[in-house]
Amino acid sequence: MDSTKDMVYDIEFSSAADKYLKKLSNKEDVKRIRDAIYNIKDPNDSKKMKGKLKGLNRIQVGKYRIIFKIYKKEFVILIVEVGKRSNIYK
Repeated sequence: MDSTKDMVYDIEFSSAADKYLKKLSNKEDVKRIRDAIYNIKDPNDSKKMKGKLKGLNRIQVGKYRIIFKIYKKEFVILIVEVGKRSNIYK
């Protein structure tokens, strides 16, 4: 039986996500966020979004949320947006 859990996903960043990370002044937060992104082993373990964000997934890193799209056939995770919980869902 073939399992996608053993596959390695490529990580890509949208321009908005990349820009947000570059603007963050707390470099320790940036490191924790990037570490969490690159440690996504099985993207299906993340929380599936609902409503207007249906089709996207998210993980939480402290007060930050990382919203991403999984492209299973291409084995790509696109980081769509990164931000604080208080702003990211608006």
